[in-house]
Amino acid sequence: MSQPPPQGSLTGAETLRIGFWFALLGGIVEFSVRQLEFHGFGRAIHQGWSSVWMIPLNNTVVFTLAGLLLIAAARWMPAVGRPGVAVVVFAAFAGCGVTLLLPRIHLASQIVLGIGMAVGLSRLPWFRTPRPFRLILRTLPALALAVAVLGIGYEVAWRVSERRALSRLPAGRTEAPNVLLLLLDTVRAYSLSVYGYELPTTPRLTELARRGVVFERAMASSPWTLPSHATMFTGHHPQETSAGFVTPLDGAHPTLAEALRDDGYATAGFVANIAYTSREHGLARGFVHYSDFHVSFVTLVKSSAWGRLIHSTGALDPVYDFLGARGRKYVSKINDDFLAWLPKRGDRPFFAFLNYYNAHFRYVAPPPFDTMFVDQSLPDYGPDEADDFRMHSPAQRKRANQSYDGAIAYTDHEIGALLAELDRRGVLENTIVVVASDHGEQFGEHNKLWHGNSLYRQVIQVPLIVLWPRGNLVPGRIATPVGYRDFPATILDLTGVPNARGIPGEPLTRMLRGSPDSLAAANYRVLAAYSPDRDLRPASYSYSVMAEGEHYIRWLTGGLGTTVVEELYALDGDPLEEKDLAQTAEGAARLPRFRALLDSLVGRPVAEPGAAGPR
Repeated sequence: MSQPPPQGSLTGAETLRIGFWFALLGGIVEFSVRQLEFHGFGRAIHQGWSSVWMIPLNNTVVFTLAGLLLIAAARWMPAVGRPGVAVVVFAAFAGCGVTLLLPRIHLASQIVLGIGMAVGLSRLPWFRTPRPFRLILRTLPALALAVAVLGIGYEVAWRVSERRALSRLPAGRTEAPNVLLLLLDTVRAYSLSVYGYELPTTPRLTELARRGVVFERAMASSPWTLPSHATMFTGHHPQETSAGFVTPLDGAHPTLAEALRDDGYATAGFVANIAYTSREHGLARGFVHYSDFHVSFVTLVKSSAWGRLIHSTGALDPVYDFLGARGRKYVSKINDDFLAWLPKRGDRPFFAFLNYYNAHFRYVAPPPFDTMFVDQSLPDYGPDEADDFRMHSPAQRKRANQSYDGAIAYTDHEIGALLAELDRRGVLENTIVVVASDHGEQFGEHNKLWHGNSLYRQVIQVPLIVLWPRGNLVPGRIATPVGYRDFPATILDLTGVPNARGIPGEPLTRMLRGSPDSLAAANYRVLAAYSPDRDLRPASYSYSVMAEGEHYIRWLTGGLGTTVVEELYALDGDPLEEKDLAQTAEGAARLPRFRALLDSLVGRPVAEPGAAGPR
């Protein structure tokens, strides 16, 4: 093909080829910037390695549309068809793909900056010659090949490294039990029929509970995902870990998966909550196989900066609705991936972590569960970013709760199918099955919505059910409050794996086996912690302690905790925590004892009521 002169007109094919070149180059640059952000600055970017080809592909679609507009405009205005114009336009699109990543800058400023970079580039003397166009047209095939090699090479390298990691594990003990952790993201105990809820949301778990052990007062360590998972995996309280809204869990503390892997367990994670349980958030440490990001239309759209901008406008919502699920992994997909992996472990015992996400806002489920409990006459429940209950009417909150119940019922149904399949394969008999949740949800209680904004029981009291057919567990229900800090120590004790890494916590094994437990006799204490802005002000925390039959909450609000508010609720007789005992003389007299207990559990003094902040 002849090379166009600097002032000549481009053919339509040439215009598109220039667009493809900038799309691919811009995609590689954007991917590199994102990786620098993650590896260089430790910031979660919510993207998997597949974005190495998804970003260029996404750009190619966007730039093709821009190219078609250029071609159409050139028919009416020939000057638009000049090579210099195409370079400026596509360079501006590529530049904005990078400037849109800049934090704390207004969208308009990001776009102006990207366009300004392109205009400045076009004014360089080199771009006034035919050389850049020759370079673009000649190197396009090589650039496309590079993107393909990177994408394929990553997939191949990942599979090879996983195979090698599995082969290098120490020999597993043939008698060792498997461990299956089913984590119901955002599921509160209050909404499960196995815990007394009036609607039949969990018939399969109810059947499971008859053969297992139900902890009636299991408490998550945090009202949101990452720190709660961090405690469950490390045995450390949230304030002792690095887990924050933009900071992943670091390697300071060993994990349960690492301890089991070192004993010869094949470890695998299958997660649907890619916002906070993906590999980049530090939870994959110790897992030989970890499946988080998956390829779908929605993840493809959101892979690039331009795609996320288009996504944020809502223009693609009809397409999402047509495709269903908006890119979310359904419970059935998680289960299928786990069952497909299971034979690959050989004869090793396994530790599998399955994170289910259908009951997280927006609550989604396939038919018939999507309408199982829903009153269709009620209005939709509005945007997910609105956590102010005043922005949602009582009817909207009711509709949200009904959709939530349907998502739980769907999850319960799929859990039943999974366990039935494991039983058919002869795996269930020697498998410790743990059904748990990272936190609950609120639907207007205490004037709160969703989660991550309080420490009331609606958001931290979660299901915890343990089944092990061969493990001599005594089926029943345990009313003693328990916390996730003791979860890894309990699993290590049940499996007989030495706690060589020194993971903290007290095993709950005696409770599971029906013996009188010293922890219960000593009035077991449960600590939960929450920081609304952990990454900005680590000292700003709210704490919750359950002890002596009561639930004590201390709020530190206003800047660095300039205001301290205390609440106290009875565990018995007030499940919804509607009567604050701290407002009574008897309750207020007990507050100093809870303050001292909280200080001892946190490991340092916490602000006193009326103080200017944490001491």
